[in-house]
Amino acid sequence: MNHTRLHRIAGLAGVLFAAAFVAGALLPVACDGSTTKSGISCGGNGQICCDNNVCGGSGCCDRGMCVASGSACGNLGGTCSATTAGACGTCGAAGEPCCNGSCTAGNVMCANNVCAACGGVGQPCCSGGTCSGTACCGTGHLCVGAGTTCGGALGTCRSSGSCDGCGAAGQPCCLGRYACLGSGAACMGDTCAACGAAGEPCCGGDSCDGNGCCNGSLCVASGAACGAGTCGASQSCGGCGAAGQACCTGASGGGGGRFCSAPNTTCDSSGGGSGTCATCGAVGQPCCDGSFCTGNVACRNGVCG
Repeated sequence: MNHTRLHRIAGLAGVLFAAAFVAGALLPVACDGSTTKSGISCGGNGQICCDNNVCGGSGCCDRGMCVASGSACGNLGGTCSATTAGACGTCGAAGEPCCNGSCTAGNVMCANNVCAACGGVGQPCCSGGTCSGTACCGTGHLCVGAGTTCGGALGTCRSSGSCDGCGAAGQPCCLGRYACLGSGAACMGDTCAACGAAGEPCCGGDSCDGNGCCNGSLCVASGAACGAGTCGASQSCGGCGAAGQACCTGASGGGGGRFCSAPNTTCDSSGGGSGTCATCGAVGQPCCDGSFCTGNVACRNGVCG
């Protein structure tokens, strides 16, 4: 993957501040109908885990997906416990060993191979830089309460669970999964910038508006120069850049790196040569550039889930 491109960005679908996060509201106990901070449905059996790996009905968060109590934790082995909320067998819950480097209960994270509490005010931010309810992930990756400073240039923690001095275009990037809020901003360096239109940074998963192509790190319109060719059908740069095609070179601005121009593709060089563009971003697939996964799923060890 070309890790010199965009940092992880928020190219996240849905309404920016979903109704579940009105002033003073806490993240609802996950069940069908719960949402992430980006408005994506989560928490039900077979859905993605809500923020902080929370699943409804004492379910388990198995590599980013919720499984019901009593069901097999397919990716991690074992069975989601009917007696210890969120545990896969004898691992994954608070105070238990991590399950192959992951925790499966809500509001815990793997630290020194033990699942430890996270997300509450004064506690470490959970994996992905999220906190419970109205708390925000502040400097030092510690959760701070609504109405208090997030530290540095991040501003004050709002009751929506985000800091008011970061995340919008032109502001510093926030910490963690919600680095830039909304689908039209990308984290470039340490600053959120508008993305997707021709001449702007590529959005999450290297996506561009309309039929544009991600030419290295910037979007170009259909018909414009792209790599060594022209942005055309399937958002290919004329023989390179789309899924199954060779990786492109010659992006505008130089740099010489290999890249893929179509959304949700990344350059896989494991087979040698110039590499091939492979699909990325979905659960079980490689993370897209910038450790991006679609649907607000976390990137773990290079794999979405």
